[in-house]
Amino acid sequence: MAIALTQALIDRTVRQVAEDRTRQELHDVRAPGLFLRVQPRGSKWGWRTALAGKTLRLDLGPLEEWSLLEARIVAGAASAMVKSRLGVPTAEWLHVQRVRHGKIEAEVRASATNAREFSQWTFAEAREAYLGEVERTLRPATFVDYRHMLRIAELADIENEKVSRITRPRLAEIVANVHRSGRERYANKLADTLRPMWRWLGGDAQVGRSGIEVGIMERLKAPAASRRDDADDDHNRYVPPLAEVGRILLMSQNPAFDPQIGAAIALLCYAVQRRRAIVSARIREFVPIGDGTEGLWRMPPAHRKTADKRGDRRHHVVPLPGGIWTIVQTQIERAGDSEWLFPAFRPKRAGDPVSHMNESVLTRGLLLMPCVAASPHDIRRAFATHGELLGWSLGDSKAVLDHNEGVPTNDVTRESYALGDGTHLKWPILKKWAVTIEKSAAEALAEAPNITDRDWLKREIDKARYGERA
Repeated sequence: MAIALTQALIDRTVRQVAEDRTRQELHDVRAPGLFLRVQPRGSKWGWRTALAGKTLRLDLGPLEEWSLLEARIVAGAASAMVKSRLGVPTAEWLHVQRVRHGKIEAEVRASATNAREFSQWTFAEAREAYLGEVERTLRPATFVDYRHMLRIAELADIENEKVSRITRPRLAEIVANVHRSGRERYANKLADTLRPMWRWLGGDAQVGRSGIEVGIMERLKAPAASRRDDADDDHNRYVPPLAEVGRILLMSQNPAFDPQIGAAIALLCYAVQRRRAIVSARIREFVPIGDGTEGLWRMPPAHRKTADKRGDRRHHVVPLPGGIWTIVQTQIERAGDSEWLFPAFRPKRAGDPVSHMNESVLTRGLLLMPCVAASPHDIRRAFATHGELLGWSLGDSKAVLDHNEGVPTNDVTRESYALGDGTHLKWPILKKWAVTIEKSAAEALAEAPNITDRDWLKREIDKARYGERA
């Protein structure tokens, strides 16, 4: 039975065992997993826990090596590592704890460290090894983001340092400097990139080259966000009126825009899916139904943010009514023999294969439109917000927006038994949305007939690009 250990209890038990020559085991309630095995020929601290039906044990060392408080700290760190699924405490991990608590002489520690560090990675070497793994296992867009973040100028000072010597406070200072420069979201993104890199470096396959202790960067984060004035409470939460969505839809089909960009913006307006899902859509995902005047967009789980985060292995199916289905069919013909619905206009570098259009093209397209304040994400927000007045629920909006198909992550019935694609619920919603934004487009045209004039819109786009000198 576990009890709250005290030094007096330990001393008393040691004397009793010395007298009657019987072994006793004391379990500490204040540090789960910690126990002291009191024996006639020497007592030892130990730690144990259960993981996946198996018992994990670690011999922490003699009673004389650790005080009760130190033993509790070490046992707590071991339990936290297992609970957070950061790894399993090993003899190497315990060695690090001995170093941290001053149990190993400085000169011994230095010589051992020098021998190990001789073949360890510098930050630059570790970064390239990690990016190779990211490129192999994660999405191309994630690889590009991580590569950019891990090569920013603020990290230049640690390029040639051994990663085993780079501390969390050192990286926290770099992140804080970025934050203080006014780039607060950038600082958060930097911390969010460094943490998984260190997590990977601490893995069993890399630890020999990195020398990284598992979990040391898990608490790395950017400082708290700066206080904002009351006027900023709705920052980044703009809801475009339906008139603006109609205006966007109408301008997307103006020949002043490249027809491929216009088709992508139109698909955004009708289908209200994420930017990356739109630009990375493959032609094979679009399936005609009925007489061919309507269709379905069957988005595979590998291309979905929600599926990637929650382990969802189902397709997200988006019904496409006649108006957008016609635009999609025209774009398929325009794309030619490309596998992508929206192929890139040119390769990133000479000799590279042509991939899909960059998602920033959608954002840039809306920025160039006159009298438009919405971003691509704002259009998704407009769908959910106006949808409450148009007659569908928040759960319906979640199903269309791919917010886990509108059901909890742990919904066993949905995951294992109800395997339909949900289109019977989505069809009436997206048909009503299509009618609504098409009506808004017609009203926008009635109020401003020049909105379909190519020359007028071309001049407005040039003003947005180059200023009044255009």
